[in-house]
Amino acid sequence: MKRPISLSVIGLASIVTIAACSSSGTTSASGTPASAAAGSSSAAGSASASSGVVATAQAELNKYTAKPPFTAPGAAFNAKPLAGKTIAIVAIDQTTPSLFLAAQGAKAAAAAAGLKTTLFDAKDNPSEMTTGVEQAIAAHASAIILDGIAVQLVTSQLKQAAAAHIPVVNADNGQSIAPSGDGLYANATPNFSLSGELAADAAIVSTNGQAKAILVGTDGITPGAELLTGLTQGMKTCSTCQIVDTKSVQIQDWFTTLTSTTTSLVQTNPTANIMLPIYVTMAMQMIPGIAQADASSRIKLFSTSAPPDAAKLLASTPSLGGLVGDSDTEVGWYSVDYAMRGMLKLAAPSNDTTVPIRYLTPETVKADGTSEDALYGDGYVAGFKQLWGLG
Repeated sequence: MKRPISLSVIGLASIVTIAACSSSGTTSASGTPASAAAGSSSAAGSASASSGVVATAQAELNKYTAKPPFTAPGAAFNAKPLAGKTIAIVAIDQTTPSLFLAAQGAKAAAAAAGLKTTLFDAKDNPSEMTTGVEQAIAAHASAIILDGIAVQLVTSQLKQAAAAHIPVVNADNGQSIAPSGDGLYANATPNFSLSGELAADAAIVSTNGQAKAILVGTDGITPGAELLTGLTQGMKTCSTCQIVDTKSVQIQDWFTTLTSTTTSLVQTNPTANIMLPIYVTMAMQMIPGIAQADASSRIKLFSTSAPPDAAKLLASTPSLGGLVGDSDTEVGWYSVDYAMRGMLKLAAPSNDTTVPIRYLTPETVKADGTSEDALYGDGYVAGFKQLWGLG
């Protein structure tokens, strides 16, 4: 995790002003007091810098406001010879909506290509995750999809899969793990770092380049680290903004202490006007904490990973300014595409190939609706079928 970054533009401006005021009453060539001239120049420079970064942030957001078109992750191939083979899906926890939708998408994609699937739910138990992968290997699955499981928890099982010539696809769990000969064939995942950057861009635009943000992350989750990095890098682009605080809250505390933690963060950072939690699930627990601190009119939240249920909040929650999300069902289709490429011993898609993302605002949600297809489109279904020689 990145440590907090504090940009001291305001502090430096104060020092400059104090130094100018303590000088003698000299004047500029125009007759304006030197201190006033310096202040005017500084304010103009600050306004210009703020205007430029806001325009840049808005231009970046504009690239991701429309429904994303289908982008083929690689060259077309014939999937028909794979009919009847089995892809084993090993999920970290099927009670998590995004992971449930990804598994359902993988099942639908496999069925469209004539393949079978099995689904093992580890119920968030690390030992069960290893068991699920080992069972898939023992059952001679033709490919394995890890649905949200951290690759680091199954490294020995990946080596076993490699020895058995079973390609393993890392689904919805970040790009920071480079595919290698140890059993991981490819990453089927959105670009979480970019998602974080876009959430920061939205905060910059919302505050007209004066964001004073509190970042809230979670240790120990690969996508979480990528999201926090993206948020941090995005905020770095704004010289007139600040990260005033950074807090890590563990998953087990999201539904117990995150609300009260949020209240405390808001109260101890009275200048904050933005909160950037890495997941919208966290944002949903933070909104009551902001209200308890009587700061709903002062603070807006921007976040990522927006399933349909969370996107609905955009239309009804004033403190929620925008979300960056992707179709979890589409993640499942990408996963099956990658799995079939591995089964056919084709070159793995580039790690730069990612599941498309979209920036959602209250206005776009009201205009398009809140179902996954309405938010992110469903062109990928026909797109993949054509790519696989089935369309």
